[in-house]
This record gives sequence, structure tokens and C-alpha cells, in this order.
Amino acid sequence: MKFSKSDRFGLFALVLVIVGLQFIIVKDDIWVIDSSVEVDEKLEKYIAQIELVNSFKKPKYFKFNPNKLDVKYWKYFGLSDNQIYLLDSFRVKSKFVDKNQVQEVLKISKKLFVELTPYIYFSKKYKSTSKKVDEKNNYSEFDPNSYSVSDWENIGFSKKQAMSIVSYKDKIGGFKSKKDFKKLFVVSDKKYLEIEKYLKIRKIITEDSDNNYNKIVVGKIDINKATLMQFKSVSGIGDKYAKLLLDRRIKLGGICKMYQLKELNFINDEIYVDLIKTFKVNDEFVPVQININTVKFDVLKSHPYISWKLAKSIVDFRDNFRKYKSVDEIINLEFISVYNFDKIKVYLTAE
Repeated sequence: MKFSKSDRFGLFALVLVIVGLQFIIVKDDIWVIDSSVEVDEKLEKYIAQIELVNSFKKPKYFKFNPNKLDVKYWKYFGLSDNQIYLLDSFRVKSKFVDKNQVQEVLKISKKLFVELTPYIYFSKKYKSTSKKVDEKNNYSEFDPNSYSVSDWENIGFSKKQAMSIVSYKDKIGGFKSKKDFKKLFVVSDKKYLEIEKYLKIRKIITEDSDNNYNKIVVGKIDINKATLMQFKSVSGIGDKYAKLLLDRRIKLGGICKMYQLKELNFINDEIYVDLIKTFKVNDEFVPVQININTVKFDVLKSHPYISWKLAKSIVDFRDNFRKYKSVDEIINLEFISVYNFDKIKVYLTAE
């Protein structure tokens, strides 16, 4: 069958009409669906933020000396709070001398260690701090009241001897003088002569309001109960800095990890070493927590770890969308990094 020119034009026009009708129907259907659903723009925004967080890439590594790298960068590399505690405890008494030691001390996973290894380096000359170090015997000044079983093993005692030393210390309420330490049967005269000059039993002043006199105590003090006088007993901490420490503790809601002290500008390495020798955070300590479902904006923004913008973001989500089901949800908000969230979450609750 042959079509004339006008027939072909008419057929082509008919096809265009049919295609056009299908497009209008589909478009109309889409329009009807879209119009029947009220899309919450803020919800879409938070979903986008969740996708952004889920796409968070592993940290970019750089060359570092494990004896000098700041705690915040170890956290950035992925170390847990327990590993940070091991790091602080080790660096107070010793130093890393090879890469394998870093993995052994910090209990780093094989995968992370493989990633970090190319970036670890050591200074050719190790410069010690103010504490005296005996390179021959690997001794440094220490308080025997702060040493654990593993610490005693590290300076040459057997596990049995180390356990005996710790047990005796607990029995007598702590070593009050070098003579107390010398009485130990497991410490030979030769060993005592080796370490005697490194024994530095700290005398910590505490306030006794009932009897109005100073007394000497041994062992570490709970930093969340420490007084102004106890902070001032640490070398380098005067009246001004002691008050700043108390103020920081109050504003935070308590000190959860000793390395938080390094966030204060006046806490240098030497002062920090003395602080962690003198104070501790009790295992059962729970900080003052802020309920993000009820807290007012002004109260929230006053916390040292929460910026004005983050506080507003937390409150806006709660007031304009819904209450939080858990604290973990704030990681999806603006103005908060994974690192900051790890610091903040212990001070928050969602009830």
C-alpha cells in the first residue's frame, strides 16, 4: 500500500499525538503522586547528612613520632579510649624504641598496624624531660605506689615478686617512705641499691576541715573530688591554674579521661606527667549528663565541647522534627565530627 505525502504527514501527526498523550498521563501521574506526599525538607537534609557520614573515609596518615604524637591524632587514627590510656601510662614511664613495640603496647590490630607502619619514625636522639633516666638500666624516677604488677615486671622483677610487692603495698596502705619498700623480702639488697635513687614517693597534701591540719596521704587522688589545695600540690600548678582546673571540671560535668587535661593550654608535657602520677579517674565514675530532649539552648551551648552552631542544630532537630531516640543520632547533624562526637557522647543522654 502506498501513502501519499498528505497521508504520511497525517500518520506522523497521529504518532506525535499518541506519544504526547502518554507523556502527559505519565507526567500527570507523577504530579499526582508528588502532590499526595508532603516532603519534609529537613528530613531530606538529615538523610543526606547520614549518607555523608556513611561515606566517611579512613583518615589520611602522616609521618609521626609515637613518643611525641598528641593524643587527639591517635584518636584520629582510630585508637580507643582504652588504648589511649595504655599510651599515656607507657609514655609516663618509658619511650617507644621500635615499631613492633607500638603494636605490643597499644594492642593495635594487625590491619591498622600495617597501615601505620610506613609512617612511624623515631628521633635519632631521644631528649628526655626533666625526670632523670638511667639508660643502662632503663630506670626513671617513679612512685612505687603508682606501679602495677606489669610495671614492676618491666624493671626486672618476676611476676611473683611483682605481685608480692603490690600485695604488700595494699596491705600497709601504701609506701610512706623508702624504708617501707626496703622491708620487702622479695627486694634484694643489690636490687634496692639499683633503684633506690629513683624512688620518689609523692607526698600529697589534703585538706582536713574537721581537724584543721594538713595530713599526708599516699596513692592517687580521685580527680573528680580533688580540692584546690590538692591541685596546687602538683609542680607547675599555682592558685590560678588550680582554679582553672576546677572550673574546667565543673563545666564539663566531670573528667572522664586523664588526657582531657591536655586540652588546657597551660598543661605542658611535664605538668601532665605529674598530674597523671598524682590523680586518677575512678572506674565507676559517671559524669553529669545533659538530656538533649529537654535541655535549653543556653545551657547546651555552655558546655566546652558544644559550639553555638552545634547546640542550635541539636535543639532545632528536636523542636522541629522529633525527640531523639538515642544520643547516637546527633552524629547525623551538622557541625559535628566523628572525633568530637566521641568526646561529647559520654556527657549526653536522651530520655
